[in-house]
Amino acid sequence: MPQLFGPKLLYLRQQQNLSQAELSRLLGTSRAHINNIEAGRKLPSPAFISRAARLFSVSADYLTRDGVAIESILNGSTISEGALLLLPFGERLKTLRLNKGWTQAELAQQLGLRTHSHISFLESGRKAPSLELLIQIADALNVSVDLLIHDSSDESTIYPSL
Repeated sequence: MPQLFGPKLLYLRQQQNLSQAELSRLLGTSRAHINNIEAGRKLPSPAFISRAARLFSVSADYLTRDGVAIESILNGSTISEGALLLLPFGERLKTLRLNKGWTQAELAQQLGLRTHSHISFLESGRKAPSLELLIQIADALNVSVDLLIHDSSDESTIYPSL
């Protein structure tokens, strides 16, 4: 029985600055269920593990194997590119930024933006990046533009405004 699943879920939730209520909405469950899992009172179902791994762009092995340290997510070794591609652009950007250990302000500074609000709008899905900014983001995060814009759900909807 994995002893660290709850603490890992808590760690990932806090890294993303999500409340238990927000996480429960994203994972399609109740806040009480999240609380019970984080506290180790309940074990997650395989479906829950799969949804959490996709949401946080980590492997199920990271979540379920106690031999993988909680903080190992920071070195990027547990991020699955396939899982990352399932996320919308804004969540993908946030995951990549957090994997670098950067705040929104630090990414904005890397991109030459005056404030972090533009990053906030991108991550929340309220704005799409310009082509120039998209290339700058890819360079700053050391990823391909393909990784940033690939939409596995519908190839025809990849930023039609670009």
